[in-house]
Amino acid sequence: PLLDLVEQEVHQRGVRGFKPQELTNLVWALAKVDYSSDRFFEIVSRDVLEHRDLSTFQSQELSNLVWGFSTVMKRDEALFLAVEKEAVTRGLHDFKPQELANIAWAFAKVGQPAVDLFNKLEMEILHRRDLASFIPQELSNVLWSFAKLGHGSSMMFDTVGQDMLRRGLSCFKTQELSNAVWAHATTGNDGKALFTSVEKEALQRGLHAFSSQDLSNMIWAFAKGEHVASILFV
Repeated sequence: PLLDLVEQEVHQRGVRGFKPQELTNLVWALAKVDYSSDRFFEIVSRDVLEHRDLSTFQSQELSNLVWGFSTVMKRDEALFLAVEKEAVTRGLHDFKPQELANIAWAFAKVGQPAVDLFNKLEMEILHRRDLASFIPQELSNVLWSFAKLGHGSSMMFDTVGQDMLRRGLSCFKTQELSNAVWAHATTGNDGKALFTSVEKEALQRGLHAFSSQDLSNMIWAFAKGEHVASILFV
């Protein structure tokens, strides 16, 4: 009932009085609890597109905005195009790792093509080189997002894969391991050392630790990438 009242209040007063941070926090919060009212997200989209200047939004606010829409599967093409244009125009050097990962995930989740944005994302990732500031989930989401939309050079995949190996795979969750090899196989990137290490890590943990989807995606990746994984397939 509280969320319904929030939507009703937004419908009555509109969102013109909300600052960018307040507006995007509201979008993030409602998406986080899976509140997917069409009316609410349409009000927000209309306000952003007709009355807002996205250059006044902080990088976190842009990221949270599209993350919220994607989390509840609202593919608002006009809104996503506007956010892409703003992100590409300003550049991504001020985006924190979480913001980079989230904006990539948001576009990939709803299947919104964004060639210019992902080109900028790749350039930014390669420019930073040291990816230690990315947590495992963020690295995994970056790989998954690029693969989902068919973007990313072998250099980018190698850079992220090598970083995963340097830090060790024990800190990665099973879904993150599965997503990493799935992304490599989907895009035709070899990643032989990564596949070998993922196999060893999976066997050390035991396959019972993997969900059905994670296990299926991992085995598909090994087969698709023509990695033998003789022990894993026994």
